[in-house]
Amino acid sequence: MPDTKPAFLAPAVGSPLLRMQCSFFLLNVGLRCSHLAIAWWTLEQTGSMQRFAWMMASATAAEALSKPLLGWMGDVYPKTRIVQYCNVIGVAAAVCTLWLCTLANFHSLPLTFLMMLSAALVGLRDPIQASLIPEFVPPVRVMKAVRMKAVLWSIALVLGPAIAGILLSSAGVRAALLADVILLLGAALLALSVRPVRVSHQARPVSGAGARRRPLIRGTHADFRTVYRIQMERYLALMAALFNFAFVPFFAVMVPFYVKDVMHFPAWYAGLVDACFGVGVLLGSRVAPSPKSTRLPRDRVVMLGFMMVGVNIIALGLKLPAAALPAFFLFGGAGLVWVRMNTGIVRTLATPAHFRNRMMATVYFVAECGGAAGNACIGPAIALLGVFPTAIVAGTYVVLLACLLRRVPNIRLFMRMPDDALEGTYAKIYPRAFESAEPPGRGG
Repeated sequence: MPDTKPAFLAPAVGSPLLRMQCSFFLLNVGLRCSHLAIAWWTLEQTGSMQRFAWMMASATAAEALSKPLLGWMGDVYPKTRIVQYCNVIGVAAAVCTLWLCTLANFHSLPLTFLMMLSAALVGLRDPIQASLIPEFVPPVRVMKAVRMKAVLWSIALVLGPAIAGILLSSAGVRAALLADVILLLGAALLALSVRPVRVSHQARPVSGAGARRRPLIRGTHADFRTVYRIQMERYLALMAALFNFAFVPFFAVMVPFYVKDVMHFPAWYAGLVDACFGVGVLLGSRVAPSPKSTRLPRDRVVMLGFMMVGVNIIALGLKLPAAALPAFFLFGGAGLVWVRMNTGIVRTLATPAHFRNRMMATVYFVAECGGAAGNACIGPAIALLGVFPTAIVAGTYVVLLACLLRRVPNIRLFMRMPDDALEGTYAKIYPRAFESAEPPGRGG
């Protein structure tokens, strides 16, 4: 009997995975909505861009640290259970943030703590979002599932800032934070409807007594050593950290400050440029150059993506008319998704299943350390140079960084392999790397 399911519900992405990805979609919409709301609220109440930058740096640091310290959990416990618990705690944190706003008495310390808690939950959940896919679909369908994840993420980047901008302009911060609570609650209910997946014997995570064999700190060190021995991932993680040093503060701090305190535009314009970036991500995920259909290999697509984001950052520093700037955000969004999709597919398939979540967590940690450092430095940089020169310097730095990508060892070897040949290749090419990959530990 012919398959009559619509394309977006095809067997490549089954119903449980679809529900999990829709749950992540609602989470991303809510997080983008709350980020803009908190940025607007903080700048409105304190008038201090540097205080907000330090709050964001604290949250980014909490997210980064949670990845290596808690990443082992995704290789020990059922991934869906972890996501479900994270969602419930996230709803509670969002409710507390809304309650603080309802009191109409701004306090940066408890707000920063709630931001750090939410960020730590994201740090635990993000690697699982990627490493969960191969448990639902076979290797030949991973690319389709990753592409679908990118599409949903891009739509979230459009809707989140758009909802926040409209609500902030019309009803205020409290309404935007209420929308965040509703979205996170919907995400939690969707995730709770998914049962844990039974994985094959070869891919089954270590649990029970085997998971208690080593202390957490020593085990985390072993995880870093494993990633360090995989040359391509070592250098890609370092490049991602250097990239995030400029990119993360650009969106987290520079754009809200530029819109509110430099251009004196309403909140909807901040939502507009952020939403345009999301549209770029959406279009980029749909028209991403494929190695099968073009002569442009993955490593060249990643390099091009870095450069496109750099041009986006430079555009803000050129004092362009307000009507022209959204087009550059669309351009940058397409570049970012090309980077994320191509590196993510290779990392997911080439890593052995028993180490997949720790690989994601460790690489993400190194990358996000750069974002935390960037958030801490952006305030003094803007105070010293001003918004526009800082943006030009940061964008030029990203473009130059892209040129170093070709120097990454073995990047052509892995990036130019077909998907069906990538399965577990890190263990075949770097056998020594996984000698120290002990069972994940629960203890400290």
